Amino acid sequence: MRIKHLLDDALGVAFTLETMAGIAAAAGPPERAALLLGAADQARKQIGLRAFGSTRFMRWREEYVATIRAALSPAEYDQAFRHGTELTLNQAVAFALEEAAEAVRPDTEAGRIPGHAPLTRREWQVATLVAQGLSNKQIADELVISRRTAETHVERILTKLGFSSRAQVVLWVARQPP
Repeated sequence: MRIKHLLDDALGVAFTLETMAGIAAAAGPPERAALLLGAADQARKQIGLRAFGSTRFMRWREEYVATIRAALSPAEYDQAFRHGTELTLNQAVAFALEEAAEAVRPDTEAGRIPGHAPLTRREWQVATLVAQGLSNKQIADELVISRRTAETHVERILTKLGFSSRAQVVLWVARQPP
């Protein structure tokens, strides 16, 4: 997913989101699956593709959509699906990647800090340390995590916020309510 997104492979991202929705239908939670399905549908529409052409894939899609719908009330399904369609491609990719790593449930937004969305609590911690001018190594030392984990958090923050530099994070943090 990350590589396809970095290469601006919109079709690959859409297909990967769709596949992740199918996997989430089997592994749960169903809200995550519905949200990913909505994000995949939106990604496909943005590139002008109605559906993926493989008959086998379409049968599998029908099966996992039925699984998701059976696990949720119609209102829950519609809400999660709609939320997925409202995400930008960057947000959908960030959600998909973060979900796998941190198991944040889309229905409860667990781990998120009100007023600092879309960042998780840990990402908010990292963002504030970036705003203080700390390097990835210093952030890792401060939070007692590996340097690579600190780098990953910074990359996610940049992706989620649509930024390309740490300086933009500094300004964004400064503008957030206490």
